[in-house]
Amino acid sequence: MVLGFRRRGSILVEGMLNHISRSRMAVEKFSEFYGAVREHDLEAMNRIYGEIDRLEGEVDSSRRLLANELCSGSFFAYMQEDFLDLIEKIDSIADAAKDAAKVVLDAGVSREAVELLFRREEMQRYITICVETVKTLEDAFQTLASRGREALKLVDKVEELEETADNLKATLVKTLFSHAEKLKVLEVIQIKDFIHMVDNICDSAEDASDIILQIIAKGYG
Repeated sequence: MVLGFRRRGSILVEGMLNHISRSRMAVEKFSEFYGAVREHDLEAMNRIYGEIDRLEGEVDSSRRLLANELCSGSFFAYMQEDFLDLIEKIDSIADAAKDAAKVVLDAGVSREAVELLFRREEMQRYITICVETVKTLEDAFQTLASRGREALKLVDKVEELEETADNLKATLVKTLFSHAEKLKVLEVIQIKDFIHMVDNICDSAEDASDIILQIIAKGYG
């Protein structure tokens, strides 16, 4: 039986679980997109980007619906601002996944860049960590909805994963600039943007987990 705060607004909570799920799916598709970049498969990159775009649109629609539901109902009356912030941060996850894919797709990526950066073990680990961070956020909210304070351990794990991603980001930026002379200046700028946009996925997930912590602190869950 589902316990915790889900009883206090089951329609809203189910909607938020779907909201997080769609964002996670967008990030998983982004990971597939990265796989296509590694293979320099332009056809697959375009196809997968279309799927990311569709999922991001669904997340954006659910953001508007959930915000309207929250503002028009009496759910979690004194925590509406927390839930509105959480909805926005979850939406930002899908936005960041789409933005990161778009910067590569729009700019194109040379085979040199693929070899020097995108096929590096650190880059693959970076993308994997970002997916894991979002999955852990989803687990944290699911746990909050059913087992309350047990979500605290997962919130801590999100923070640890985000810190790991930060370290990988720093390593990748350093690697990029150490090979800058082998790439066009514009390409260096675009890859740096890509690295930072991927980091935005993890940052948004950590921000969302901080809001979950606030919700727990206020006695929900």
